[in-house]
Amino acid sequence: MMFRTLSFIYNHPFNRKNKIGGILRFIRWQLNCALNPYPILYPLTGKTKILAWKGLTGVTGNIYCGLLEFEDMGFLL
Repeated sequence: MMFRTLSFIYNHPFNRKNKIGGILRFIRWQLNCALNPYPILYPLTGKTKILAWKGLTGVTGNIYCGLLEFEDMGFLL
C-alpha cells in the first residue's frame, strides 16, 4: 500500500517537475498527523486554501499532488 501511494505521488502530472517535493509533502503530512491533533490550513492552488486533518484521504491526496484528479479538477479550474 505504501509503495502504491508513493508511486502515485511520484508519477502524478503535477509533480512532474518536482517529484521529490511530492514525496516530501507526503512525509511532512504523515509526521504532522502523528504529532498534531489540530486541523491545518494548506495552500491548494493560487489563492485557494484547504482545511485538512487526519483521516481526510481525498484532501491529503491534494496536499501531496496539488490536484488529485488532475484532468477533472484542471477542467473545472
